[in-house]
Amino acid sequence: MKTLIIISVTLVGLFVILQSFVMLSTSGIEKHEYKVIKAYDDFEVRSYESALFSSVIVNDTTYEASSNKGFRVLAGYIFGGNEEGEKNCYDLTGCHGNWRQHENVIHGSL
Repeated sequence: MKTLIIISVTLVGLFVILQSFVMLSTSGIEKHEYKVIKAYDDFEVRSYESALFSSVIVNDTTYEASSNKGFRVLAGYIFGGNEEGEKNCYDLTGCHGNWRQHENVIHGSL
């Protein structure tokens, strides 16, 4: 019984340490400021300031393949693979992508 308590306390301690590390490591990620217009039980209606978003539509067989391909296309554009050959100064620290699927097409944006 004593061993089980020690293991449980150790696991809880590790969980708390890992959660703290994740919170600290993500605290500097850029977030878009917004105002809550109306709050409902399950969602909020928000107002955001103007922002620049890049998006691409990729047609592939799986979500994983489409999101990987879409990310490469957008990242290529940002890092100079565009008509002007210019690098675009986007802050990619918060770049996790926003991917959604409609039928066979994955729509993605960074």
